[in-house]
Amino acid sequence: MHNPPVVKIDINLDIQKFIDISAKLYVSYKTWGLHNQLSVTSRYAFPDDTNKSSRLSGSCGSLTKLKIKAKDEDFKYLNPEFIDLYPLISAIEATTNRKICRLLFRNLLSKTNVSYHKDSAEQRVHFVIDTTENNFFIVDDRLYRMSEIGGVYLLNTNIKHTAVNADYSRDRLHLVGTLC
Repeated sequence: MHNPPVVKIDINLDIQKFIDISAKLYVSYKTWGLHNQLSVTSRYAFPDDTNKSSRLSGSCGSLTKLKIKAKDEDFKYLNPEFIDLYPLISAIEATTNRKICRLLFRNLLSKTNVSYHKDSAEQRVHFVIDTTENNFFIVDDRLYRMSEIGGVYLLNTNIKHTAVNADYSRDRLHLVGTLC
């Protein structure tokens, strides 16, 4: 049986603090990412600056298309640049009773969408950093909005889904993690 396509969850945390932290971190490091994404987690337990570029872009995009011989679960180490996100990650893990792996910032540019697809991961968690009423998901042919900035949503990703940013000028920014 499938989980509901989209579920909003409540976490006990100063959400505005983490919206601000997330936005600043994304702006500070976005040039290290790939495909308007930035890897928050890595496959490396003890990273150093010699592999910073691969750490911050290593899980961006489709792992299959990138031909990376890794699974979402392999990206379980928090990159040191993002240590300030640890309380947010811990609160989400405590609320869902699941670990977060392969955590990324995903910036969906204005007037763009993601292909209609299925993922191998069953659920992803979305922390909404910036959005408008013109951003939505289509999941199994039904429209859903994650319209609350600071909202935390679970998305069933092993059924067909897409994200759409139909805003004329503003990008949409989410922190997205796979629940393992």
